[in-house]
Amino acid sequence: MRRTLDEVWERKRAENGKGNRLARAAVEKINGLFLWAGTPLELGFRERHPEVFKESVGVLAGAVGDPAKYDRVRALLSDERSKEIFDWLVGYRVAYALIGNGALELRPPPIARDEFWRLQRETERYRSGHYYRYDGSTVHSDAYVFNTIWLQEQYRVEGLCEPRPGDIVVDAGACWGETAVWFSRFVGPSGRVHAFEPAGANRRVIERVVEKNDLTSSVVTVPLGLWDQETTLTFSGTGRMFRQGGGVGGAEVPVTTLDRYVEETGLDRVDFIKMDIEGAELPALAGAEKSIREFRPDLAISVYHRADDLTEVPIFLASLVPEYRMYLRHYTPGPDESVLYATVR
Repeated sequence: MRRTLDEVWERKRAENGKGNRLARAAVEKINGLFLWAGTPLELGFRERHPEVFKESVGVLAGAVGDPAKYDRVRALLSDERSKEIFDWLVGYRVAYALIGNGALELRPPPIARDEFWRLQRETERYRSGHYYRYDGSTVHSDAYVFNTIWLQEQYRVEGLCEPRPGDIVVDAGACWGETAVWFSRFVGPSGRVHAFEPAGANRRVIERVVEKNDLTSSVVTVPLGLWDQETTLTFSGTGRMFRQGGGVGGAEVPVTTLDRYVEETGLDRVDFIKMDIEGAELPALAGAEKSIREFRPDLAISVYHRADDLTEVPIFLASLVPEYRMYLRHYTPGPDESVLYATVR
């Protein structure tokens, strides 16, 4: 983080001549950092990207307030690639909190913009209206999601953490069924995918896609969200941006714990859990504690929706299964699509 702060300072000094003495003091004195972060160094970037700014300030606050936690999480990662991506994510978020989009100049992303957009263009080869057809499978999707899930395969690290033939998969945040169909290709007819999706409109898309791919015996659509208790929550938004929280037009949806679902359905094992549930990952993992301890499934968990997910999720998983080997990957030239993997297999 220190290198990032130095580079931020050099950038601002180059732009402003001698630089702002107050800003320099903020770099030298950590307590002043937050004063500097509150200064609009790039006019309007906070207004244009409020969620990115909010989460980035959260990472800055966490890294300054408890640097030992970040060191601990880095040590939990099992390969150098994961450590490099962790360093980039922290550095990028800290820089973004201070200078906005200029952070990408200081911290080039793990996947170059040119490569990402090449893949975006490549998705057109597979598109037919709202559907994408790939190697015998048909999914309802958009270019961004088809790129990350199908072309980049963001929910596996080949040879290290991936679904296998016969696996029982929990797909939390199934949305339009892209991941459910993708998982079914790996688990085969002897496996099963339990696709959790609380939004009724999304579930109807999943059901159509499951029928199109003749997967009615392989994919179970579950009309629930996952949480740390059985209750009803208010969700707002539509389509992909369906997230927990009140608001005008919010919809009440039932949620449950994975542990309760496993007990009620009589599952004797869970082999792979994927979660991309708009910031609800940590509560949902807490509601899966018994299953994770007992079955020690492979995991692919999104860790970019909330500022503390990057640290709290791996620490929590290590407390449940100390033997987990963890990996971190990132799939866009921006702050989204960071996935933490854990495996004992």
